[in-house]
Amino acid sequence: MGHATQNNKVALILMDYENGARLKLLGRLTMLQVEEAEEALIAQLETPDEGRVERVATIEVEAIDWNCPQYIPRMVDYGRVEKLEMENETLREELRRIKEISRALKEGE
Repeated sequence: MGHATQNNKVALILMDYENGARLKLLGRLTMLQVEEAEEALIAQLETPDEGRVERVATIEVEAIDWNCPQYIPRMVDYGRVEKLEMENETLREELRRIKEISRALKEGE
């Protein structure tokens, strides 16, 4: 918060590892004490189980840039991999049954 009083320029880099995308936001930061902020904004930010809002940071976005995804490491969601492996096994079993039925029909002709 101290830095924002001297220089309100801000740059945020938002990563989407799963899709290999990176968004850079450039803007101006405003820090407000809760009593200085609009009540509607405070109501949107408050969550009953996580305490009360004390400060509000807003960014007036001046520019965005979708950066080159070349050097974004690919993150693996092991839960999704496990689900795909189970689906793959189900499909392999179904294919095996279809081949057995096809073979039996050919032998019966």
